[in-house]
Amino acid sequence: MRAGAQQVVMGRVVGPWGVQGWIRVQPYSGDPAGLLQISRWQLVSSGVFSEVEIQTSRAHAGHVIAKVQGLQDRDAALALRGAEVVVTRDALPEPEPGQFYWADLVGLQVVNNQSEVLGEVLGLFENGAHDVIEVGPAPKRLVPWTAVQKVEMAAGRIVVDWGLDW
Repeated sequence: MRAGAQQVVMGRVVGPWGVQGWIRVQPYSGDPAGLLQISRWQLVSSGVFSEVEIQTSRAHAGHVIAKVQGLQDRDAALALRGAEVVVTRDALPEPEPGQFYWADLVGLQVVNNQSEVLGEVLGLFENGAHDVIEVGPAPKRLVPWTAVQKVEMAAGRIVVDWGLDW
């Protein structure tokens, strides 16, 4: 991975697939196809980055299954369970108009309908019920994605229906 390139976490290895060194990845996006177009991944486990070459991959039952160069058996694939799959932002195709990657939202200013600044986007995550925006620096706020009124990429901000004192 090139120094300075923005890294995007795309999924997590959930285990082996078969007995010949294939891995099964739970993608973090709604469409696993985005990961299929990228042949070089970083696998991150316990803070250690390992760059891998993907020989082939395909979507399967909501997951991505991939053959990693150098992995020969199920035990080697099993050792990767829990590793995050990371790619560089510039390896991803440009989103359609009106769409964006979560990584593109980090750093945007968050303002409410009263034009009060709540902070900036520190990160986003899923909590099972809905997506959540972590806003900071202080006080840190967790704003549900359902509160988002609009994302203004050109203006560098997200407008939310959320009170300053909530």
